[in-house]
Amino acid sequence: VTSNASALSTTVASTFGGPLVKVAAFGYGVRQALGRRTAPEPEPEPARGRSSRRTVIVGRTVPSARGRKRERRNARGQKD
Repeated sequence: VTSNASALSTTVASTFGGPLVKVAAFGYGVRQALGRRTAPEPEPEPARGRSSRRTVIVGRTVPSARGRKRERRNARGQKD
């Protein structure tokens, strides 16, 4: 009985699972396309100098990671 239930479960999953996923993906794509057509995305503002490379987190300004070289530290965390 267990093998029959397993075979039936596999058959049902392969019969309905594949097409159902495809229909859901198609519906999602259609909704995205219609949404973009009715409300275009705003264009990003052009970068203005150094301040455009900073990220504000809860009232603090954090410089970008690429902007400055860090001093090398040895395994114990002390400066070389």
